[in-house]
Amino acid sequence: MKTDPILQALAGTYSLLNTTYYKLGNPTTPSSYQTLQKGILVYSPWGYVSANIVSTDPAKRPLNVTAPPNLTGSEHDWALLGQYSLSYSGPLQLDGNSTNTERRGRVLHGPVVVSNIPSLEGGTMPREYLVFEREGDSFLSLSFANNVTRAEILWRRVL
Repeated sequence: MKTDPILQALAGTYSLLNTTYYKLGNPTTPSSYQTLQKGILVYSPWGYVSANIVSTDPAKRPLNVTAPPNLTGSEHDWALLGQYSLSYSGPLQLDGNSTNTERRGRVLHGPVVVSNIPSLEGGTMPREYLVFEREGDSFLSLSFANNVTRAEILWRRVL
């Protein structure tokens, strides 16, 4: 299977470090979901993405919920897990309307094939990316914006 050299350079497993939100250009006060979270992002060299982010706030992560679903935990506990988590996967592609390099550019997550949020399925999420190194570690900064809010998500490469 042929792969794009830029996707090969971005390919890896990343651990979530932090998320910063800006409203009208000014940093917003982070919620507990924004500060108390962990996640894994996987980019394959063949053009697939898998993203998983969950809250680490004990108030939003009931311990009595186990798999398979509906055998333990209340509907409220299950709803908390769903409200404070994000999981999706699907194709990863370079945005053909952007100038892309191994260090900077724009990728498209999607169209999303599977998500815990049904409205994301079938949609495509553009992400500006910046790759940089610091003190021997490699980092991936992803950002996206709408008319009012901008989010910057920082990931550290682990594999």
